[in-house]
Amino acid sequence: MSTQPLICSANSTIINKTADWQEESKHWVPFVGTPAQLVAYIRKGHALNQSRFRDNQTRSNGAAYGGNLVVLDLDEGISFDDIIGTATYKEHGVFVYPSASCGVVAEKDKVDGRERWRVGFRLGREVSTLPYFNEAGERLTQKRVHLERIAVTNHLTDRFCSELGITKLEDNCHKTVSQIFYGNDGVTPITYETETINDDGSKTSVTKSYQCSTEERIHINDGVLPAADMDAVIEAYTLSHPEIFEPIKLRSDDELSRDIKVAQWILEMDLLSEDQLTDRDIAIKQVVACAKGLGEELLDPFLGTMERVDDGHPWRIQHQLVRAWESYSEHSSFTIATLVYLANEASPGWQSECPYMCSSARRYPAPRLSECFTLLRSTNPLDILI
Repeated sequence: MSTQPLICSANSTIINKTADWQEESKHWVPFVGTPAQLVAYIRKGHALNQSRFRDNQTRSNGAAYGGNLVVLDLDEGISFDDIIGTATYKEHGVFVYPSASCGVVAEKDKVDGRERWRVGFRLGREVSTLPYFNEAGERLTQKRVHLERIAVTNHLTDRFCSELGITKLEDNCHKTVSQIFYGNDGVTPITYETETINDDGSKTSVTKSYQCSTEERIHINDGVLPAADMDAVIEAYTLSHPEIFEPIKLRSDDELSRDIKVAQWILEMDLLSEDQLTDRDIAIKQVVACAKGLGEELLDPFLGTMERVDDGHPWRIQHQLVRAWESYSEHSSFTIATLVYLANEASPGWQSECPYMCSSARRYPAPRLSECFTLLRSTNPLDILI
């Protein structure tokens, strides 16, 4: 029997998916306790996070560290009995509880009656999280900072999925170090925003709700991935991913200043297409990640260009965009090269008009931009831990 407590974060201001979202990120507290205690907390509707936060309060990607809990979000309709019957869960798992939409049928997309479960695994020790800059002043990649969590999470996920007969999970939220995992009290309705199309073709935002899941099955287990096994998994992952240790070439102050000006130009000139801005994987996971990494001063230009597609769709409402912005770290895996790539795709020829770009066709003189434009390319956001 393991006596290792679970170490993570919790938030009692959230009930199911209802909260003051302007304040949510400021009310996280450390949790240290047994799996049964954590599940009892979750069954009150409160939320959890796999990580701890450096001020023991504020949730953000840049502040996330440590913790010895890995949570997987199973939305594939896999049965409760199949989950608790896997060897991975029996050996390393600590709880299974129903999501707020487990078994529920509602108008909302994908709320289709399938079983949905949250599965927790305990680690034999907290994962180590490195600072973003080492003693030599070199910037570390996100994958280097969170190497241990990535390694053990990938190991548990791959083994678990293999035993369940699936290639991967539909939801990759376990890869996000500051991801919220919501609770379910079995009572509080789930509210969500959607849009209706008016007679004139315009769209109106509408708030709707559905009854949360009344599923009562939970499972408490005493599993743990021993510290020695963690070390072996981390060592194997490290040896197979030498690219993680390649240093990031930092931009000079002049280059960073110019990159910010280029980003501001792209956003304020509305160079990105509506197709790009209405694609959440692009607008949030790439544009926001890149802009936030360059500087807070790009928030207003970003919100300005997003006004073109503010059609009432839930994630494109301004306060939701601000919330998304605040959830991203100032240490981004995306660079100005991502915005340049997207602008080239949407508005060919824009560089000849931009006063901060180097081009023989450009109308304005400007010094050469950072060489990162020729060295870096946009990255698949699903492979990035944010």
